[in-house]
Amino acid sequence: MIRSTHLLATKPVCVEARLLARIACALLMGAAQATSAQPVTAPGFPLHHLRLIIPYPPGGGFDGLFRPLAERMGQVLGQPIVVDNVAGGNGMIGTEQLLHVPADGYTLLAGGDNIASAPYVVKGIRWDPLRDFAPVAHVAGTPRGIAVHPALPANDIRELIALSRTRSLNYATASVGSGPYMIVESLAFEVGLQVTHIPYKGNSQAITGAIAGQIDMIASSLPPLIGQIRAGRLRGIGVFGNQRSTLMPELPTLAESGIATEGNQWYALFVRPGTAGAVIDRLNAATVQALADPAVAARLVRSGYEIMPSSPAQLQDILTRSHAYWGKVAKTAGIVPE
Repeated sequence: MIRSTHLLATKPVCVEARLLARIACALLMGAAQATSAQPVTAPGFPLHHLRLIIPYPPGGGFDGLFRPLAERMGQVLGQPIVVDNVAGGNGMIGTEQLLHVPADGYTLLAGGDNIASAPYVVKGIRWDPLRDFAPVAHVAGTPRGIAVHPALPANDIRELIALSRTRSLNYATASVGSGPYMIVESLAFEVGLQVTHIPYKGNSQAITGAIAGQIDMIASSLPPLIGQIRAGRLRGIGVFGNQRSTLMPELPTLAESGIATEGNQWYALFVRPGTAGAVIDRLNAATVQALADPAVAARLVRSGYEIMPSSPAQLQDILTRSHAYWGKVAKTAGIVPE
């Protein structure tokens, strides 16, 4: 069986008002419970602006989620949060910056399962996902999917697999080590999808490359793909996981074709380990309160995110389970750090 190789390359979804109202109400109740369960103030914090590192270029899925969240969190905290896009190294440059800042809570990292999977695929990483990132709060999740250029003669995953055995195909992701990358690599091993990986510097660039026909297939979080699919600029192949997405219910799951994969991508906030517990609690409460804001909730839901705030302890459990899952994927598919 041919394994994939790697080449180095340099609408809004409308949601019913009643649904948004229910989401806002639930989030407000959750915020009240979280606030009653943990301190909402840390003496003297924050005294000045904060920094949020987004380890990818502007315009991608991380930006669409974390920028509005950061703006509202800054209002809650009484100090602005300056968003800093630190792209490069497949997201690793910005991620590693967190290891070199003071453990005072003034620098946050926008992360997710990219942190959990990176050690299995990126060579030379100098951090441990379970040791070097202090959880603040889980923020949201979103489904993942596959789309192809409309000229490609494949309408579902089985047709795509068959086509890959007759001609050379390539695919793009936002980075080596991302969840979509890991899943497609496992598909290459388990079901014989024969494709060449072309990593881009960010998800928006990868989508642009797919639309332009520079690549055949893109694996990505689903929200950035929806508008392109509905406009006919890309063709949806399927969503990962076992359940169809409410964002695009007409798109079948890969499970419907007998292919089991992990579904959702998750997003979260972290700070440097050693940060005072009272500061982390303050940041967690601000995150929960910001996500409970009806305007923020409506904006994120329309963009395709399922809002899922958590406590720091709950996020630690998510990170631990995700790290173990991607380890199994890497072992099964024979993925080694590069």
